[in-house]
Amino acid sequence: MKLIKLLSVSALILLVISFGCKKQPKSKPVDNNPLVGVECPGIPFVYDVDSNKYTTVIIGTQCWLRQNMNVGVYKLSVYSGTEHSDVSENDTIEKYCFKNDTNYCAVYGGLYDWNEMMKYNNQSTQGICPTGWHIPTDGDWKTLELTLGLSKTMVDSTGFRGFYQGQDLLKNSETKFDALFAGFRFLNGSFSHENYFASF
Repeated sequence: MKLIKLLSVSALILLVISFGCKKQPKSKPVDNNPLVGVECPGIPFVYDVDSNKYTTVIIGTQCWLRQNMNVGVYKLSVYSGTEHSDVSENDTIEKYCFKNDTNYCAVYGGLYDWNEMMKYNNQSTQGICPTGWHIPTDGDWKTLELTLGLSKTMVDSTGFRGFYQGQDLLKNSETKFDALFAGFRFLNGSFSHENYFASF
């Protein structure tokens, strides 16, 4: 991405992100039938800076990581009742794990504050992604939506949109995007919606 198992294909990033990085493949389909659900040509897997291994999948003309990023050092999320971050700007990538349980990170990947995900540099789209990869832009998500059959008019609308496209990105779907409902961390440090919701 269960809220009718709700997964907004292009949900706005609100405060904490769980995501897969994206890269353009070296070759593109030559017909009108988009490539879906196979590994990216010449890029079967990728490693992050912590040596975690991710497999890839091509959807149309785009190459995506199939798993959510799980890079960085676990940081305890403290409930405070007010908005705050428990990570800080330093040379270490820091992540939260749902319910402060590292077993969740092993399954769903890490949860990241926006600034941490961007490595405190909103001018760089690489963020915490492996070298040569970048955090998907709104344009990247729109291209994905178009590949999955959403109309141009709907792709350019705002808010929740689409019909079955979110289901096409779930684990065990034909696309093999393998989105998981990782939940999220509220600004006050609490967690909610595991196995129910995901923000990308």
